[in-house]
Amino acid sequence: MSRAEKLAEALGAKKVGTGWQAKCPAHDDQTPSLAIAEGNNGVPLVYCRAGCSQESVISALRDKNLWHPHAMNGKHRPAGTPIVPIPSDAPSFDWKHPKFGAPVATWTYYTKDGGRHHIRARCDYLNAKGKKSKAVLPISYCKVGVDESTWAAKEPAGPFPLYGVLDLFTRPNAPVLVVEGEKTAEAGKLLLPEYVLLTSAGGAGASHKSDWSVLSRRNVAIWPDADEVGAKYAISVAGHARGAGATSVGIVELPASLPSGWDLADPLPDKLNYQEILATARSPSEVPGLIRYRDAGKQVFPDYVIKPLLERGGLMTIVGAPGSGKTYFATDLACHVAAGREWFGNKVRPGAVIYCAAEAGKSILRRIDAWARHHKIADVPLFVRPAPLDLRSSGTDTVELIAHAQQVTAIGRPLAVIVIDTVARALAGGNENSSEDMGALIQNCERIQRETRAAVVLVHHLGKNEARGSRGHNSLPAAVDVEITISKRVATITKARDAADGTRFPFGLKVIQLGFDEDGEPIESCVAVAPSDQGLSSQSAMALEALKSAITIGGQTFQPAGEASRQVVRENAWRTQFYNHQKWSDNAKPESKQKAFVRARRDLQKRQLVIIQEAWCWPSDPDTRTSPGQDPQCPASPTGQGTHPQRGVPMSGAVA
Repeated sequence: MSRAEKLAEALGAKKVGTGWQAKCPAHDDQTPSLAIAEGNNGVPLVYCRAGCSQESVISALRDKNLWHPHAMNGKHRPAGTPIVPIPSDAPSFDWKHPKFGAPVATWTYYTKDGGRHHIRARCDYLNAKGKKSKAVLPISYCKVGVDESTWAAKEPAGPFPLYGVLDLFTRPNAPVLVVEGEKTAEAGKLLLPEYVLLTSAGGAGASHKSDWSVLSRRNVAIWPDADEVGAKYAISVAGHARGAGATSVGIVELPASLPSGWDLADPLPDKLNYQEILATARSPSEVPGLIRYRDAGKQVFPDYVIKPLLERGGLMTIVGAPGSGKTYFATDLACHVAAGREWFGNKVRPGAVIYCAAEAGKSILRRIDAWARHHKIADVPLFVRPAPLDLRSSGTDTVELIAHAQQVTAIGRPLAVIVIDTVARALAGGNENSSEDMGALIQNCERIQRETRAAVVLVHHLGKNEARGSRGHNSLPAAVDVEITISKRVATITKARDAADGTRFPFGLKVIQLGFDEDGEPIESCVAVAPSDQGLSSQSAMALEALKSAITIGGQTFQPAGEASRQVVRENAWRTQFYNHQKWSDNAKPESKQKAFVRARRDLQKRQLVIIQEAWCWPSDPDTRTSPGQDPQCPASPTGQGTHPQRGVPMSGAVA
C-alpha cells in the first residue's frame, strides 16, 4: 500500500476518481474538503478546498502522526531537500508528472564547476477546455528521508546558473547572445554558432533569480521574442548584464514584419537575414523603461505622418454628425497618406493605410474609387477591411487586425495609419457612455498602436449637444492626441498636442461619376475637396465659412416658397462674421473690407453656393438629390457634363 493510500485509509477518506476526499484535520470539517492524490513514488499530495493553508494542514496531520518528512504538499513539491550538485551516482532521470505524464523535453542546468544543478522539464497536456497547453517544471534530485533520495518536482534554492554557462567558460572570447527559453537557446546554437547562447531559468518573469555575474567583461546582445513580454525580458536582462559589468550590452531591434510571438526557434520570414537583424542591437537606457536627462534631446524630433498633426503611434478622432461628411474627410486623409501627397497644406510622410469600414461596408470602395479618379492616381498602398469589428469584448479582432498590419508591412511600405470607422461599430454593441466599454476600446487601440507603430484614426459621432463634443464617455477625448470636429463642411482642430487648436479646414464634396448601373442610371460618389479644388478664392471660401458660422450663432427659421424651412441670417450678420473671420492689415479701410465681401458674395451666388432671397441668406443645400447609385451624402451633380450612353441626353459629373 502506498503512503497516499495509507494516509487516506487513516483519515477514513472516500475514493473519488484517482484520489480521495477526507475531512480536513485543520478545521472543524463537517463536509469532506481535503483532497488527497498520489504523487511520485506513492507520496501523498494534500489540498484543503475550504481554504486552510498547506502549513496548517500538514501541522494537523503531523500532530496525528500521519505526516512524514518524505510526504509532499498539494503543490507537487516534496518536503525533501534538493541536492546540489546532483551526485554523479544519482540514478538516470526517470520522472513523470502525476497528471501530465512524462516530459516531452528536458534541459540540464550546470554549475560553474561542471556539475549538474537541476533539470527543467516540459510537459504537454490538454487543459480543462481541451486546448493544448504546456508546463515547464523544475526537477531536482531530492533527499526525502534519512537514507532515501529521488527525482522530484522541486526548485533548488537560487540563484540559478544560466543555461549554457559551460560554453561561456570554454569560449572566453566569443560574443554572448541571450534569448528567452531553453528551446530558443538550442535553436540559436545552430543558427548563430559564433555566439555563446544563454538563457535564464523560470521564464521571462524570473530573470532576477539567476546569477548574471558570469557576464562580466563580455560583449552581450539580447534577442527578444516578438511580443511585449519578450521586450520586457530583454530590458531586464540588459539591466542584469550592466550590473554584472558587461563590456557592452545591446538589444536587437526586431523587424516590424515579424508575427507576434515569433522567436529564434521559429522560421525566419523570407527576405530577412539573421546577421542583419543582429546588427541592429543597440544599447538601452541605463535604467530600464526610463529616459535619462542627457538623452532627452534624442527624443525631440517626432515621427510625423501628417506634420504637425499626427505622429506614428498617435491617436486621432474625426468627429461629426451624420451627413457631415466625416467619412469622406477620413477617406481623403487616408488616401493622401497612402499616396504621400500634402493634405490641406500639411506635409505627409507616405505609408500604407488600412481602412476598417465597419459602418460604411463596401460603399467605402466607391468613395476610394472616386478619389482615385479625381486625383488620377492608379494605385496606392491602401487596404480596406469591409467587415464588422469588435474592439471591446474580444481580443480576437484586435489580434487579427495587428496580424493584417504586419502582413501589409511585409508586402509594401511600412504601415502609417489605421482608420476605424466608426467608434460605435467598433464597440460591437457596447455602451458608449460606459467607462468600462470605452476603456476597453481605448486599451485595444493602444495595443494596436504599440504593436504596429501606426497612427490610429477613429471616426466618431457628435453628441446631441454639438457644443459638448463627441458622443459617449469622456475618456475617449481625454485619450486622443488630436481631435478634429466637422460641422457644416468645416473641419476644426478642437484638440491637438502639437498643432494649434482652432485651425480650420473648409472643404466641399465634389460629385464623381464612376459609371452606370444595369438600368443606365449613373453610379456616383463624392470626394472631399479643399476650396481651391472647387475653384474658390481664399476670400470666397472664408465668406462661405463665415455664413455658416453666422447661422450657427444667430440663425433664424425661414421657409422659401415651395421648399422646406431652413436656417438663415440677414446679410449684415453674415458681413460681420466675414469681417471677424478675415485677418486685415492695421490700415485696412472700411471700404476695402466692404468691397472684399461684395466680391466674395457675388462669386458664391454665381456658383450657386449661396442663396439670397427676401434679404435672407443661406448656403445652398447640398443634399437635395440622391439616385440609386449615388452616395446619400453627395450633393447633386451639375448637369451638362457628359452624355448618357443609351439615351444621348446630358448627364452629370463625367470625369476623365
